[in-house]
Amino acid sequence: GEIDIVAKKDNFIAVVEVKSALVDRFTQSEFAPELHVNRQKQRKLIKLGQYYMASHKNLTDKAWEIDVVAVEINPYGLYEIRHWQQAVTSS
Repeated sequence: GEIDIVAKKDNFIAVVEVKSALVDRFTQSEFAPELHVNRQKQRKLIKLGQYYMASHKNLTDKAWEIDVVAVEINPYGLYEIRHWQQAVTSS
């Protein structure tokens, strides 16, 4: 597995999963790309995030979260981006 983006701001780390989809029109329907982050993918992201944080000793004192970024692109090249902070939790 892989992490799409690791972002740092101050003493905070965001592990980010990016999902995209080509769409006819923008919507938050049952076809929204972020819905592809199912329970299995969430468990994998948690493990990847834990491994990443543990393997970078300079990050051990930093808080971290898993975010999801959804990108929808229509046939005209227009796009919509949604950022879900703390989208995945271990509970």
